[in-house]
Amino acid sequence: MPYNKRREDCKNKSGKKGTFVTVNKSTGERKCWKSERAFKNAAPSIYANEADGGTFEPIEEAWKLIREYVREILLENRLSNDLEVVDSSIHGVGIFARNPIPAHADLGIAQARRSDNGYDITRLGKYHNHSNSPTCYNKDIGGTHHLFPHHDLGVGDEVTIDYTLQPDLEQPKEGWV
Repeated sequence: MPYNKRREDCKNKSGKKGTFVTVNKSTGERKCWKSERAFKNAAPSIYANEADGGTFEPIEEAWKLIREYVREILLENRLSNDLEVVDSSIHGVGIFARNPIPAHADLGIAQARRSDNGYDITRLGKYHNHSNSPTCYNKDIGGTHHLFPHHDLGVGDEVTIDYTLQPDLEQPKEGWV
C-alpha cells in the first residue's frame, strides 16, 4: 500500500500540533492530522495499514460516516415553512398547515428506519396526531416514512394519520380520536 500511518506528535502546514501522521511510501511526503476522525477519513489513510500491523477497514468506516451524515441531514428537526407545531384539540400539540398545501405533496420525513429496525423520529413524526379520519397518509420511501395529504390542506388544517395502518409504529390507545 502506498501510505503508512501512525500516531506521532507533529505539526501541520499551518503550524498547529497534531498527533496523527500519514507518510507516502514512495515520496516520503508527510501529512499531520489533529483529529483522529479527520486522520481516519483522509484519502491517504484509506490505503494505509495501522502502525501496529493491524488492518484499517477504510471503506466500511467511510460508508458508516457517510450514512451518519446523511441521516443527520434527513432528520434535521426543521419543518417546512408550510407547517407549524401548535396546540391541538386532538392531543397536546400537533402539526398544522400554515399555508395551503396541495394533495399528495410530500410534507417530509416522519420516521427513518435504523439498522436495528427501530426508527429515528423527526419533528413531523413526533407531533402529527392520530385520527380515524386522517388528513394524510404515510408512505415508505427507501426506509423512510414520508407524509402526504389525501386532499388539499387549507390554512389551519391539522396533519393527522391513521396509526392503525402502520402496525410497526405506536398504536392508538383507548380514547384516541
